[in-house]
Amino acid sequence: MFAYETTKVLDIELTNRCNAGCPQCSRHIPEFGFNATQHATDITLADMRTWFTEQDILHFDKLQFCGNFGDPCAARDLVKIIEWAKSINPDIVCGFNTNGSIRAPKWWTRMGTLLNSERDYVVFSIDGLEDTNERYRIGCAWDKIMNNARAFIEAGGRAQWDMLIFDYNQHQIDQCRTLASDMGFKFFRTKASSRGVYQWWHKYFPHTPDSLEHDYTPHRNPDTIDIKCFATEENSVYITCTGLVLPCCLLGSRIYLDQISENFPELLQPDKISLKHRAFREVFPELHSLAQTWHTKTPYDRCVEMCNSKSLCKDMWQTEVQF
Repeated sequence: MFAYETTKVLDIELTNRCNAGCPQCSRHIPEFGFNATQHATDITLADMRTWFTEQDILHFDKLQFCGNFGDPCAARDLVKIIEWAKSINPDIVCGFNTNGSIRAPKWWTRMGTLLNSERDYVVFSIDGLEDTNERYRIGCAWDKIMNNARAFIEAGGRAQWDMLIFDYNQHQIDQCRTLASDMGFKFFRTKASSRGVYQWWHKYFPHTPDSLEHDYTPHRNPDTIDIKCFATEENSVYITCTGLVLPCCLLGSRIYLDQISENFPELLQPDKISLKHRAFREVFPELHSLAQTWHTKTPYDRCVEMCNSKSLCKDMWQTEVQF
């Protein structure tokens, strides 16, 4: 299931630092156990050079930087890491997700010259217009986002606008789509998040329009479980900013808790999957042991919750327009 030979995409959380106060973010939900002062850390260029050989970088098709706890633009070495990877493998695809309000236009101009190939990208998460975006993207100044996005696009960067739909911004979809097109974004996508399905998450999550809500009931009957693992479908693995190698980002929100798995604490133990102590190629036996639970009567709990085809607990109602 998970093997170095078939892994082509690295999803890397470069940092757990961020300037925003988004209420659904793992940073701001006490149940996830994150402490911004105690846990603050970055993956540096030196880390990347230690963990990955030039042959590794030639082997991979894509480096994507997103994560659970931080905005990649807050990472000190993001530019250096992309320059390093592309100097080794000019064909490697690089991209990241951001709220767009970190750094200055000069920095974004430089990034635009780096991410200008046919498949490179930056996803700007902008949830409405000036009067609505900051209701969710708390602390993200609208003028700064617009100036940074324009600098990136004008320098040749390929940008996508992602818009989470809430009851207070759904009337602005057409206006946002028009603005995205006028500014030179390549894609515009709307989506309603399903993160509010957990009872405790409702305390922190703005209201999704009633027309977009869905029923979520975990299906744990072994006769009906059908794990649809997107990580194995896209041949990717996830690396946290603490250096843990996990199958996907859906497990990454648990790294500051006592154990990653509730039902299988013996799987994916941090000391076995840390790049601080093991070479990248050596962590795959542990990832493979997780996948083997899919064929038992008690599959790995997070896989059942997040990738059971009957529960579909993922971001949903996605519509995408290409300009």
